Amino acid sequence: MIRRARLLLVVLVGLTMTGVSACGSVDAGSEAAAEFRLWMADTEHVDSLDMNSNNDLPWSGTLWAGVVVDPDATVSQVADVARRATSFESRASATFTIGYTRGDFVARFAVFPGAPAANLAMIQLADHVDRSTAATEFTAAEASGRSEGGVTVTAPDGFLVVFDQLRTLLAAKDVRAGELLTVRDAAETFSIVADRTSGATGPRAAFEAVLAAFPVTAAQLTDTTLDVRVAVDETPEVEALARRAAPAVRTTVQFGNVTRTGQGDYTAADALLAELTAAGPVVGAVLSPDSAQVTVADLLTLRAMYAAVGDGPQYDGVALTIRTAGDRFAVSSYDGQPAAYLPVLDALSAPAWATLLTAATVDANGLDVRTADLTLEQAHDLGAVLAGAPAGVEVEVRPGTGIGFRLVTSAGLTLDSLDTFGEPTGTEGELLVAFVDGWGATA
Repeated sequence: MIRRARLLLVVLVGLTMTGVSACGSVDAGSEAAAEFRLWMADTEHVDSLDMNSNNDLPWSGTLWAGVVVDPDATVSQVADVARRATSFESRASATFTIGYTRGDFVARFAVFPGAPAANLAMIQLADHVDRSTAATEFTAAEASGRSEGGVTVTAPDGFLVVFDQLRTLLAAKDVRAGELLTVRDAAETFSIVADRTSGATGPRAAFEAVLAAFPVTAAQLTDTTLDVRVAVDETPEVEALARRAAPAVRTTVQFGNVTRTGQGDYTAADALLAELTAAGPVVGAVLSPDSAQVTVADLLTLRAMYAAVGDGPQYDGVALTIRTAGDRFAVSSYDGQPAAYLPVLDALSAPAWATLLTAATVDANGLDVRTADLTLEQAHDLGAVLAGAPAGVEVEVRPGTGIGFRLVTSAGLTLDSLDTFGEPTGTEGELLVAFVDGWGATA
């Protein structure tokens, strides 16, 4: 029994079209979708259809026809379904895909008219990936130009193993696939994007040399480059080791949980980060010579850091943004008053908002708040909370699937003060009234 890791293979292949003629319905895409449903209606081993269509121009259109087959369909039966689907003819430009879910494995891939051998090879490949690798997802989609494949795995030490497995499988199958293959873990911490015929020999040698000597926490490989992160203090030995293993490979090394971007003087950014680290633990940081993006565990740590360094707007020329893990809260120093927003963010961190608040962001544009769908009472409560924002700043609110709106904070907020993103429905109008009532309740 193969122990499964989360794995995604994406193979991009060429777009196929059917012929177009100027007759029949003016809405050729919609017509083709209806006709395809009839065409597939009595086909065995079809679970459902997933279709989309466009009526691009009069008497021409586009059809994307997805066929979901039964999870227990055999390779031969899936091939029969593919043969039936790709035999469909219409005036619309058509793209056909086959998909299925088998246990914890999900497959979706393109099939083509007039190409039964290539389609069978793709079906066999998907089946092989399911039964013989750690894959839980296989996707092959159409594209133009150079094709690309992508694979996602959860085990950091297994991404190159999976890359080699898929190189072998793709070489053995006569599938419509390009030469570029991508393998990455679910968090995209480890990845390789390389020509599957050559396999990025140099960057792999450099990576394996570093891996043997240092604790590697992230790595991205291409045909010519290696970007690697190691959990040690900064030292030139990491890059030197990689260059000795593969002199022609361009190697970039990051250390610990800090990423540096761009060239320049990092003195001020490093000093700011040191001051922030003294105020609380840093989960991760992205620095440039003139900016610092810092991630912390919670709002309490964010508050402590701004208390330590002040409101900005800059710190010796460095702009600061501190965000909590998951981006639930983010506060930028750009407007020079992050501390003025903290009471609002404290209120939004209360248990009542634990499942309702999606994100609250303070930046140069003001305050942006996103929530799940709200009841009238919750909209009232949100108005009461946001009334505590600094006067004269812009606030944007997007309440779930309801209508979004923006406003400029003031004591006498009215319904007419809300700039809505469209025309509200009756229910949405009631939510807006509740929000304004809550705002006024704090006056």
